Amino acid sequence: MSIPKSSQRLSQTEIYNRLREVGTQWLKKHVLFADRQMIVVQKPPNLVCQVDGSLQTEKLAPGSYSLNPVFKDVGFHSQNHAMLIVSTRQAIYYNTSIPTTGCLVIPLNSVVAREISIQIKQKTFQKTYLALVRGGEKSFDTKSGRLQDRLLYTDGRGSVHESGTEAITDWELLSSSKKAPVSLLMFKLITGKKHQLRLHASKVLKAPILGDGVYSLSNVSQSILDVTTVPENRLFLHAHEVSLFVRASIYLGGQ
Repeated sequence: MSIPKSSQRLSQTEIYNRLREVGTQWLKKHVLFADRQMIVVQKPPNLVCQVDGSLQTEKLAPGSYSLNPVFKDVGFHSQNHAMLIVSTRQAIYYNTSIPTTGCLVIPLNSVVAREISIQIKQKTFQKTYLALVRGGEKSFDTKSGRLQDRLLYTDGRGSVHESGTEAITDWELLSSSKKAPVSLLMFKLITGKKHQLRLHASKVLKAPILGDGVYSLSNVSQSILDVTTVPENRLFLHAHEVSLFVRASIYLGGQ
């Protein structure tokens, strides 16, 4: 992805402030961090991240527009789903699950993308999630722990199976409701398998994430519905924090 030369002279703070000043209303509301290497946005539910290089801007629905003058090749539009588009085959997104909310990391060039990919393999790219799960305090034998149950995938759907691939999740019980069997858990991904948190929550902890209709087929209990409304098509899983290292030497222009 190319960035206009004028933006290369801006500091991280100046780039962030410029996005906040001249970006679209959507970006002003959702940007968390921006510099010459990456953008981090607060991803709303049902944001579809498209990385298919065959999808060109002219194919977007009417109403598409550029996010801002600094990152000209990032587009956004809203129809049934929101969509964030970057016109490069080398862009990689982190936290792309459609229903998941929270931190979405968008590297702005292939060098940074490759650096992050290496960190993911080395397990130094850290992601922490918050999840509302079905189950009160008595549903948990302990307050925290490490889940290492292996995951097996068939036709894109996962299951817990000893012959599957390694999947490691650290978890902690933060709070439980006194009015309904619902708890707030913090998950830290050590590995990043497809639907790992949803599978570990539902099949290992026996506490499905609220709104997960894939790995929990049972209806939400009436005791929960008596005290709150659970929106349809909403998974209560939020990428709360990301932590990574990006070497200064890989800034654009080597600065």
